[in-house]
Amino acid sequence: MDLKKVGFAFLLGGVIGVLCSLFLMLFTALGLEGQLKIAATLICIGIIGCLLYMADIYQKLEKAAGAGALLPLSGLAVAVAHVSEHARAKGASFGKSVWAGFKFIGVDAGVAIILCVVIGIVSTIVSMVA
Repeated sequence: MDLKKVGFAFLLGGVIGVLCSLFLMLFTALGLEGQLKIAATLICIGIIGCLLYMADIYQKLEKAAGAGALLPLSGLAVAVAHVSEHARAKGASFGKSVWAGFKFIGVDAGVAIILCVVIGIVSTIVSMVA
């Protein structure tokens, strides 16, 4: 195990967490409440991730930090941008490349939903037996 990479993953994850907190404080100061300020924060983190990806910076962070760059929402936004960019590079129209990104999100969300249902069923069965 590369301790330097693990340390950098925690550091980058922490920086992203602090950035999220700063956005939440900013949106609270601007008067946004509840779910709206959370949604605005997530959108900003996704946009920052995509901008860093377009500048070829996020790829370097992924290489150095691994899961610290991949797991936050910014990692999902970068993955969608990569899928769309890859489709565009293969000659797909703009609309088809955007659709490729949406399909990626659908598959990702579908896997997450199935996993959550399975975990819920298993935990229910375990709690009934115990």
